[in-house]
Amino acid sequence: MDPAPPQDALRRLNASHPQRSQRTPWRALRGCLWLHHALHLTGTTPKEFARRFVDARPQGPSTSRDPSSRPKPKANSGLVRKWINGKAQPTLLSARSLERRVPGTSKYFQLPFYELMANEPTSVRHVRRIIDRYRSRSTGGHVWKFPDGAETFTMLRDDTGPLVARGDIWGFFGIVALVKLAEANSDAIAHAERCKDLYRAMPAVLKAPWTAPARELLRQCVEGMQARMPLSLLLFDVDWEIIDALAANPMYQPAREKRSRDPETLRFVEHDDPILDSVWISGLSAREIARQMQAAA
Repeated sequence: MDPAPPQDALRRLNASHPQRSQRTPWRALRGCLWLHHALHLTGTTPKEFARRFVDARPQGPSTSRDPSSRPKPKANSGLVRKWINGKAQPTLLSARSLERRVPGTSKYFQLPFYELMANEPTSVRHVRRIIDRYRSRSTGGHVWKFPDGAETFTMLRDDTGPLVARGDIWGFFGIVALVKLAEANSDAIAHAERCKDLYRAMPAVLKAPWTAPARELLRQCVEGMQARMPLSLLLFDVDWEIIDALAANPMYQPAREKRSRDPETLRFVEHDDPILDSVWISGLSAREIARQMQAAA
């Protein structure tokens, strides 16, 4: 993969300043995941979903016994289409209204992790408070407990590896919290290493049919989090072609111990790593390379 043009790196670096951008990708991501999860849960098309759950609300009560005079459902407002196209974003009121019709949908809207992807600073105390809602101490380590009921054990408190191996959106959200914690602690090295695992978690996240439509929004949010600390931009690049290939690979398994073994070496099958670590060279080496390039020209 060709390295990103310098102007792209500068653009991402400038995005680390909230006042320079009024966009809120995390709000769009929240709405996208919530809506597509609801579509997946109900097994409906956007048009049918709008007709059954969003637009089909009577305009008011009627005291007439004549069926022809009873209030008719509102015409299709196109709200769902606007949500999908990003021209409008669902509100908490929309999420609560849908929850009454389709129980189990609001849990993907009312999550604190989205705001941690906002392009703004936050306090260590605030991030810790969010993490403590989902993680607790256990014998020999810590356990993450997410709303889906599955638990993830980590020996080290802030280890992101097991969250990558979990292979779902909840593991991704857990890493989001730990990335934001590193930022709040001004721990540049931890921030960079956790951002790497945020990208490594992406293929499994994109495998789900209701999360795949949020690919570009997920990318915007993750790149925005990486750009919050400039050193993280310098230490590595990301090969999105590998991420997309792994997401499309039916044999992809993020948990190494669950992968098949090579018949010759008996080792677990290895997947390509989307992380491209930077290579640092001395000033003398850089000068020699420049001279060689000039000579070749």
